[in-house]
Amino acid sequence: MIEPNDALLDAIATRDAYQRNPDRAPWQAVHLAAAQSNRCALCGAPFDDRVVRPIADPVIPGEVGGPLHLADNFALLCSPCAQKRAHRDLLDLDGPVPAALLERRAALWLQYIPHHLTRLGRGRSQESYRVVLRDRASHARCPWVVDSTPEGVWIGHSLRSPDGPGRAAHVRLLAEHGAIRHLANDRARAFFLPSELALDGLWALIEAGGLIVSIDPHAAPSARDCPTWRHAWPVHLVSVIAHVRRCQEPGGTPYPSTPRAESDKPSARLHRTADRRAAVQRWRAEAEAARQRLTEARSKGAPALIVDALQKDWMRCVQRRTNALAGLDADRP
Repeated sequence: MIEPNDALLDAIATRDAYQRNPDRAPWQAVHLAAAQSNRCALCGAPFDDRVVRPIADPVIPGEVGGPLHLADNFALLCSPCAQKRAHRDLLDLDGPVPAALLERRAALWLQYIPHHLTRLGRGRSQESYRVVLRDRASHARCPWVVDSTPEGVWIGHSLRSPDGPGRAAHVRLLAEHGAIRHLANDRARAFFLPSELALDGLWALIEAGGLIVSIDPHAAPSARDCPTWRHAWPVHLVSVIAHVRRCQEPGGTPYPSTPRAESDKPSARLHRTADRRAAVQRWRAEAEAARQRLTEARSKGAPALIVDALQKDWMRCVQRRTNALAGLDADRP
């Protein structure tokens, strides 16, 4: 938490949501370029067999909620597309992040910043990426920096943000939700939302296209969320081809992160039951094979370390089988 003075405005002004990671491993960018036939994911222009620069060529996420591997869920952009059209949707990989932790950092952003990402299923064509990103880039995507206090939430933006119309619309939206302007200088301005209004105000900003980023880019995931709206932040997403509907929160509004219920349509229930029966059979066979390996190791007098590992594997398979059976029983009419 930063005290509400000039230090807060300086932190907001220097917090750039689109700083590129200088330590990104070059082989990952080369891998992504090869997976895209050496073409930009947005405009389709060839890279002309040039050396892919991991600093200048950012990645964009494909599917919300996973998979968490860069090669499966991310695409590479050329620098002109990143600067002109897709700069509002780049994955935030700022600060010196070691290459070994890159996928873990990407997984954290997939988990905690879902509204930054583009919802596309696996196996979609590059044209699908371009269509969705062109539509996303046509809307206001002004970044907002958030800092939480015991009394409420400070939220501000840098005045050098290129999205002036979107920023003005978001300021009007915050004013409608009770935001009070407290601080301003020639670099940034900040608004204060009381605790009882912070949840509705921030989610209204998210639904209007705002990008919510933490004031501390290196904060732990638990510290990145404000206490007053942390319970509404996790997102439960299913496959885009599944029949789902949004549940209403008891006595409240359905936020974008509300858990979703499974469809009651006969066709959806039929497919779901078939998948769960297959999962039960698979984990039943896995549990039996694990039990046999454990029995064989005990009969041969294997070391205790190996026996413990095999026993944990068997218990894991049994638990998975139990969970699959519970899901199958819950889906029966």
